[in-house]
Amino acid sequence: MSLFKILEGFGAIASMSAWVMAYMKWQGDEQTKTLIATITGLLFAVLTLWAHRAQSYKDTNDKYDVLSDYLIVIPEPDVRMIPPKRDRNVYKINYPRPFKYLPNVKAECIRGGVKLILFDEKEDSFKIKIVRPTILLLRKVKVRWIAKGQFVD
Repeated sequence: MSLFKILEGFGAIASMSAWVMAYMKWQGDEQTKTLIATITGLLFAVLTLWAHRAQSYKDTNDKYDVLSDYLIVIPEPDVRMIPPKRDRNVYKINYPRPFKYLPNVKAECIRGGVKLILFDEKEDSFKIKIVRPTILLLRKVKVRWIAKGQFVD
């Protein structure tokens, strides 16, 4: 069972129970009791609809094939006094399966502050350049990449 279905179920139960509790337990004037019960019920109903709508948006991404992986690398510092070693911080990633068209590739740094440059994107591979902006104590950085597209049949 997905997280959205669980959230949707809890939202529906909370909506009904909050409305009943607010309506039955209130010991004030009837107009305020009805107003609070209505607002609480509407709030939880909106949350339930939001969870249902978010699930339907998630299902639209299922028609794309997705590949992803992590890189743990030691980037070269981007310091002008030290001449950079050629292609030490450039990595070529080959996909296990080629895509039919150029995929949508995204990369993000999960651990460590680095600058990522994607280039030379193809249907079967891409290159990524990883440069650390300053000299930091953390040597290894973790980078995650995700490619979405359609595989070659």
